[in-house]
Amino acid sequence: MASHLDPLMLTLLYWARRVLQFKSAILFEVMLGVSMWTSVPFILLFTAIYAASGGLRAVMYTDVGQATIFIIGGFIGMIVAFSKIGGFAGLAETMEKNDLGYMLTTLRPPSDREFPWTGMLIGQPLASMWYWCVDQTMVQRVLSAKGVQDARKGCVLAGYLKILPPFLMVFPGLIARAFFAECQRTDGQLYSDWCGTDLGDGNESSKAYPLLIAKMFPDGLRGLLIVSMVLAMMSSLDSVFNCLSTVFSYDIYKRFLHPEASRQRQVWVGQLVTGVAALCGLAWLPMIASSANGLYLTTQSAQTHMSPTLVAVFLVGLFWPRANGAGALAGMIVGFAAGIARFVASRMATCDEHDTYSISCMQFNHMALILFAAP
Repeated sequence: MASHLDPLMLTLLYWARRVLQFKSAILFEVMLGVSMWTSVPFILLFTAIYAASGGLRAVMYTDVGQATIFIIGGFIGMIVAFSKIGGFAGLAETMEKNDLGYMLTTLRPPSDREFPWTGMLIGQPLASMWYWCVDQTMVQRVLSAKGVQDARKGCVLAGYLKILPPFLMVFPGLIARAFFAECQRTDGQLYSDWCGTDLGDGNESSKAYPLLIAKMFPDGLRGLLIVSMVLAMMSSLDSVFNCLSTVFSYDIYKRFLHPEASRQRQVWVGQLVTGVAALCGLAWLPMIASSANGLYLTTQSAQTHMSPTLVAVFLVGLFWPRANGAGALAGMIVGFAAGIARFVASRMATCDEHDTYSISCMQFNHMALILFAAP
């Protein structure tokens, strides 16, 4: 059943996940003054070339090296960032002084428009279940393991590594926000060079970590972190490129279009699909440029409008013996149609701070529960 659903799943989720790759564009913009209209095509096409030429083996080997550099650079950056503000106690004191203490609290009211505790604890796990259990980029890696034991060890290690982003990215970002707040509060007497970018704005807040690198880190560390962040973006890109090419080559081209296709021809078709996917990724540029919520919320919103349907189909297939491919496909079509319609409506709607429960304005993690039941 899953192989019939993979092409539809990957095609739709490809667009949702492209937002993540534009973080590196912000890095180039802050550090080098290069706009994303220049940097993003370069990143996409360069990654597509080595992903298409090397296949899964090249992607996995490069990912290991890229992840290692990112983790080392991230830890060093975190330590330097905390040293600049006086440790966690200094961060908490600065945030409280600027009425930003709520940012250190993860349990916010259900009416919070960005991170309600109900949505984060109930709706967000659906997206997490999709990523760890259904996402083809994860599944393909697990299936490439030497055996079941190796696959299990890899999954456990990946789970533990997922604990690191709050320390490597979130806390340094909060420190950057604290520097900006102190500059504003003291009219530029403290951290005067932080007043130029409004990190309280949804779009501008995406520049917090790159600004921290540019303004507070020494040259050697600055270079290491620039490399690590760009490599992290490329790592995520090459995974999707490889999965798209594999699924299209085997599940669409060979199965339906050319059953007698040779191995070499399938490889060629996969490389062509990778190039087309890279070009299609550029279609996200206008949406990213017009987003008022920042990259993280835009990414999570897009994914959470797709993933509940995938999780619902996955769980039904796992626990209900009578589930079949036709029923799963019908559920996917209904769920995806509802998710896409709601995502478009939410992008077009004008919502005030009190309108938190209408269909168009409901927080996306709350909406995930409705989309989960839709199929």
